[in-house]
Amino acid sequence: MALNWAMIDANQRPVPLPEEKIWLAVEKCQMSLEFKEAKAKWEAKGTVYVTNQRVVFLRIPPLPQPAEQSEASQHLRSLNVPLTHLVDSRYLIPIFGAPYYEASVLPVPGGNLPEACSGGAASKGLCKIWFNEGGGAAFRDAVEEVRNLARGGQHGEQLPLYQPPSAPSGSAAPSIAATANSSLESRTVAGDYSERSSVAGPSYTSGRPSSRASQLSAQDLDAARVAHREEEAEREAIRQRAEAGAAAPGMEETQVIAASQAQQAGQAMDDDEPPAYAMVSPVTTYVRAQEGESSCESGRQRRAREFKVSLSRVMRSDEGRDRILQLCLGLALLTHHSFGSVRHPRSYGMYPIPHIFFFFFSRSVRREALTGMRYTGQAAEKSRKLLLLLRWLRGLLWTARQERESSRAHDKRMTEARSTQHTLEQRRRNNSDTHETQSTKINPEELTYWQQRLAHLGEVLASVGEAADIAAFLGGSTIAWKTIRGGYGEPGKKALRRRQRHILDRIALR
Repeated sequence: MALNWAMIDANQRPVPLPEEKIWLAVEKCQMSLEFKEAKAKWEAKGTVYVTNQRVVFLRIPPLPQPAEQSEASQHLRSLNVPLTHLVDSRYLIPIFGAPYYEASVLPVPGGNLPEACSGGAASKGLCKIWFNEGGGAAFRDAVEEVRNLARGGQHGEQLPLYQPPSAPSGSAAPSIAATANSSLESRTVAGDYSERSSVAGPSYTSGRPSSRASQLSAQDLDAARVAHREEEAEREAIRQRAEAGAAAPGMEETQVIAASQAQQAGQAMDDDEPPAYAMVSPVTTYVRAQEGESSCESGRQRRAREFKVSLSRVMRSDEGRDRILQLCLGLALLTHHSFGSVRHPRSYGMYPIPHIFFFFFSRSVRREALTGMRYTGQAAEKSRKLLLLLRWLRGLLWTARQERESSRAHDKRMTEARSTQHTLEQRRRNNSDTHETQSTKINPEELTYWQQRLAHLGEVLASVGEAADIAAFLGGSTIAWKTIRGGYGEPGKKALRRRQRHILDRIALR
């Protein structure tokens, strides 16, 4: 890796090296290069190029050249990183912020960068590239493809020509068929294992080239294939049970599920669930229903119990669990950012949004959701959609506030005009000695204005109420209902109660 050593042509593009080809160019990026041991750091904005030999970063717009060409520049003008000096790379997609590509880089001798630490060990820098306007996934794929091609060109050997055995054709056919069958079986096993690894592995390791499947023994591949088949069979059984509308599992199965969840949770998260606001887990709901604790219950309690049973049935599938968790995250975003005047419990006063979101579920489910939200690109994309919904809601409330202020100004002008007209009429009556009483009539324009204002206000309340109602009902938490009802007041509370009867049919949980 070398600093400010890349040759640039008149069009502000890197001059290609012999047998070099540019694969990809991503504009409007931001790069940061830091050497912690040497306490050196550079930052710049520009364009990054991926070739079949290196990764080049050019600063845009370029800085003027120094007065003396022999003088070394202290600013980042360009960065040249060979592919062999780019190690420990990964591509991350944060929930809040632009995606970035992170890698450790090794400097080359004479590259205007720290080459050795104080102890004599080789220096290593940390390079980050933020993609503010997209192109991060294409950059990651291009780097991996170029690496694979370079690795294949270095270590690849030409296969020998096929020579038929000296045995007769009758005995050669079975050996060829056996060889083909064994090759097909090995490919199938490797494919099963690679598919299982891609499903189970998190996305933060996607930046590293993986050749683990090619290094495993036949016994490990057989074990992976058997485990993959068992997992697929279990998923299929759960899916069939959910489609057939099976009843809740028995007491023994419930205890086994609860024990497995508690064992998986472990001591990973040290937070304590508040008993007043924590959601009752589906397993606890099943146990209470079977023990007969909810025998004497009202209509509201019965509807809540039926909803929890339906919710737990949906949470058995991965798709349903992901849908419910995302909607609950949307509830936390809406209640925390949109309704600024809403009071929330004091225990959540200093906690960020993820803590409120995680207290809706049990510890094992929260742990799985946290891993998915941090390292899964699909979940991050859904969070971005929720943020767009939040921005739309803010804009809607801001528009309503502006219209309310404009309506107040209009009311003030109408009052002043009415008082002026009343004064003129009073003077006219005094001059004409007429003391007949006249009834005040409503102006048709004013009546139309008030009708439009009330209709728009009703649309705003309906949109906000429906979004918050769906998210809060799916959350199934006491804090969510208290927050929404406290924000809307008594009229909003009645409106939410009327919609509770139809919420299950609208979201197709049954």
